[in-house]
Amino acid sequence: MTKFHSIISRRDFMKGLGITSAGLGAMAGIGPVFKDLDDMMASPSGNFKRSWWVKERDFRDLTIDVDWNVLDIRKPFTIAPLTMKLLEEGPRIERRGAAMRANIKGDRLQDHAVTEALDRVMNYVKAGAPVPLNQDINVASTQFLNGGPDYWGTPCWEDTPEENLQLVRSVMHYFGSSQVFVFEIDDYMKKLFTQEVSWGDVDTPQVNQSNGVITLPNKCKWGIVGAIKQNSVIQKYGIKVHEDGPAKGYQPHFAEASCYDAYIDLHIVSLKIQAFLQGLGYSGVDAQFVGSGRHDPIRSLFGQYSVPFSAFAGLGEMSRANIICSPEYGLGIRRPVLMLTDLPLTPTKPVDAGIFNFCHTCKICANNCPSGQLSKDDEPSWEVHNYQGQPINRSGICSYRADYVVASNFGCPRDCSLCQGICPFNHPNEAIIHPIIKGTVGATPILDGFFANMERFMYSPENMDMDAWWKRDLNSWSGDALPGFPSRVD
Repeated sequence: MTKFHSIISRRDFMKGLGITSAGLGAMAGIGPVFKDLDDMMASPSGNFKRSWWVKERDFRDLTIDVDWNVLDIRKPFTIAPLTMKLLEEGPRIERRGAAMRANIKGDRLQDHAVTEALDRVMNYVKAGAPVPLNQDINVASTQFLNGGPDYWGTPCWEDTPEENLQLVRSVMHYFGSSQVFVFEIDDYMKKLFTQEVSWGDVDTPQVNQSNGVITLPNKCKWGIVGAIKQNSVIQKYGIKVHEDGPAKGYQPHFAEASCYDAYIDLHIVSLKIQAFLQGLGYSGVDAQFVGSGRHDPIRSLFGQYSVPFSAFAGLGEMSRANIICSPEYGLGIRRPVLMLTDLPLTPTKPVDAGIFNFCHTCKICANNCPSGQLSKDDEPSWEVHNYQGQPINRSGICSYRADYVVASNFGCPRDCSLCQGICPFNHPNEAIIHPIIKGTVGATPILDGFFANMERFMYSPENMDMDAWWKRDLNSWSGDALPGFPSRVD
């Protein structure tokens, strides 16, 4: 196993942190001293640690008494029957409906819709999570639980578009999407849908079985874009390709875990917001399964709707890598939630954080692209690449053109997402210098070249130690995101 031993003494390291010799003696008395990384990984802190007052007992020795001569779960056992009939009884429905109509905080329609949404999605996933054919929110069909305003005898949710946006942002943040934006579906935005989509006065999406065209409801005049963040630490394990061996020239596939983990989050969050919208009395149409992606999984994989809608809604800017770059998360985001709805919402505007302008100078993603498919041109272009007489880029935009034929021959997107992990905008704002740099880039391009060179010098691709990852300190590792749990145990 490869071992990494520090060549810097502990005293010099502490001096670099600004800690004097007086502080060293004090610190030595309050914590363990490690000579190197191997020392640290071999310590008890390398495993899951409970708080100091939690004591271990012998195997099978619980804090309650157990008579093993009597206890046998295999014996007949009866519990109170919690049946669907009990759940659907009139008094319970009336009690909850009355609380909603009385606008009791914690039991209002919007309050109940949160719990109701999660209950439905839980049962939907347990049942095997089939994709609903009509693209509506049938995650809560009668085979699971009923719900919504009609069921509880309450009116649909009504508020201003501004308040509705705040409501959706709040609940989606809880569901797992940290940032939410909105675009209005007007005649211009409809040009961003494929030829397999039409619009009509229908209540729910309708599929023409003869030609596969999906008719979307005209009433769905707004689109919700919800950011899905990837694990930025795991991404770093793929910012340098293998230099030799059978995988030479390709990034370590372990890094792709951040991609597929985020895709799982995407679909779960999408189901949750669909169910929540129904709980308010409105529709939610998941744009991830609308259009050609429905019939062609490969085309769906490229997320043909995600980039333009994300740009117009203001999630981020177009980048040299031809995907959305977020001012806060860089390229460390996966395909966002894209939900069409008839709930009136205030649209959000596109943004300029200096990102696309920075891409003119930076070129770090293109220069490190192992397939060579990303453009290294100084200026963006209206021109498109062609393959067998057909364009492989969208016409009508001036951007840095990617050669997707080259990418496909290399094995993208399955075998590489290096560009996502190496973007300078990926750095979190916790370090004081990063928001200063982002603020400068957003205000003026004069230092773009300097900052790009600083990125190359300070954050050059390195080989990440997989052995260290598997033996990481689970009590303090910053790369494991567990929503709702503390970051460490003291």
